[in-house]
Amino acid sequence: MEAKMRAAAALVTVLCCGCNQQRLTPDSCVVHMSSTFAGTGSAQGQITVAKNGAPCGIAFVMNGPSGGGFVSDPVLTTEPAHGSASARMSNGAALIFYSPSPDYIGPDRFVVGFSRDYTLTVGVSVVPLP
Repeated sequence: MEAKMRAAAALVTVLCCGCNQQRLTPDSCVVHMSSTFAGTGSAQGQITVAKNGAPCGIAFVMNGPSGGGFVSDPVLTTEPAHGSASARMSNGAALIFYSPSPDYIGPDRFVVGFSRDYTLTVGVSVVPLP
């Protein structure tokens, strides 16, 4: 139990998968997240995706003093209203994906739970390409 609490209180790093350029294109998104979060509780992030664009992928990695790891697999606790989201574990990272509904432009939001004590709220902006 103590190891789980240390893992939950560990340092969390958020990385963007496939968004290295951090420039919005039909095939990539922009992730506006803080690079680290400390402690338990919750974190927030913001992504921008293109209308009718490819899904946005985020890798959420937890590193703790003893190697880290999540207390439990990620679960969508609040679904997006204007798109679809999913979360799963892969190689020690939570992979989170969001796809907007066809032709939708505007805000969206979803929440991923990692344990009873830790959530990530992702705000979404779906915008047309210039």
